[in-house]
Amino acid sequence: MMILASIFIFFLVDLREMYEFKYHNHTQVYEFLYEKAKNYPDKTYLYSIGKSTLGKDLWVLAIADTNPSMHVPLRPEVKLIANIHGNEVIGKEILLKFTNDILKNQSMDSDLDSIMKNMRVHYLPLMNPDGLAKSRENDCNSVVGRYNHAGYDLNRNFPDLFHDSSQTAQAETSAVLNWFEKNNFILSASFHGGSLVANYPFDNYDKSTSYYEKESLTNDNDVFVSLSKVYSFNHLNMRTKRCSLFESFNDGITNGGS
Repeated sequence: MMILASIFIFFLVDLREMYEFKYHNHTQVYEFLYEKAKNYPDKTYLYSIGKSTLGKDLWVLAIADTNPSMHVPLRPEVKLIANIHGNEVIGKEILLKFTNDILKNQSMDSDLDSIMKNMRVHYLPLMNPDGLAKSRENDCNSVVGRYNHAGYDLNRNFPDLFHDSSQTAQAETSAVLNWFEKNNFILSASFHGGSLVANYPFDNYDKSTSYYEKESLTNDNDVFVSLSKVYSFNHLNMRTKRCSLFESFNDGITNGGS
């Protein structure tokens, strides 16, 4: 009877700690990140980089093995952003799941342990909470919720290398730009929905270049291609499958301008 009781208690604890797969709204995102910060105070730092147009905090969880609240010389700073378009929610759920897994499984996975010990990663799972609130679950065709509350596409509201932008900088965009200024990020990724591909810079062209002419490559193209392939080759389906018949991505990667 004692053995059976012990086994029963073990399964109770395991079920309690299982990750809950669901779509998280803004409040639930905060509660999730707050719980991680409370349970792992020596490895996490929860902070807001600003507010949305409607005044909702843009929460970031920084994670590192030590000193998560401060920059450590020679330790790389990395940022991961999702839900820039309010109706593209998968990236948000990926980042939340990853924060859960890296904190819970560090001691059991050498790759996760290496990330924890060799860099500080800042997770911003929800950049557009106002758009998310307008989006509709199971709506895969419309653009409801894509834009922020003021009707701006936040993904196209940032300064552009090739074209002058006459758009008014939105509260969410300004918060992220100020965040960039305060942190020397050496690696960044943003998560979108709609295609199964790793997309690398540049995303557009110089005014003198035809849209259909060629790829728009950076001076560090070999690095971006390598990083993109690391992601696509380690993904279960990205290298071999497509979301539609109209997509064609060699090795599951593409230059944004091509």
